[in-house]
Amino acid sequence: HHDNPQALRLFGMELAPAATCMAPGITGGGSGRPNPSPCLVHFSCLVPKGVVFAYLRAGNDAVVKTIQFEGPTNNDIPLIRLAWGRSGDKGDTCNIGIISREQKYYPLLKKTLTEKEVKYYMTHLCKGIVKRYELPGCNGLNF
Repeated sequence: HHDNPQALRLFGMELAPAATCMAPGITGGGSGRPNPSPCLVHFSCLVPKGVVFAYLRAGNDAVVKTIQFEGPTNNDIPLIRLAWGRSGDKGDTCNIGIISREQKYYPLLKKTLTEKEVKYYMTHLCKGIVKRYELPGCNGLNF
């Protein structure tokens, strides 16, 4: 970036001699002398959600309504970060216990660890039915 277009023109005139008189092997110098042009640059960055406010404005109406969004719901989180687990088996019967590491994770575990999901995940071993028992006193699930 330079504020003075004349300086850029002067620099552009020196490009061709530099390419032909300096380091050997320079190729693809472009198509003649470049003209000064605006430079649009994109800088990607992560901004904390708390400092960006979304709002909606319809037409020329000056009324602004703040819109609150919940966080992303599609993050993959390993189960071990949310819960402890244990399993046991007796013959052809298996038992899987899950206890939430924090009470706030328990509703999410109940929502996502369904009988259907556990059956699908264990399909290579499970030939029978899967039944879920909720243990709210210890924030646990038993299959």
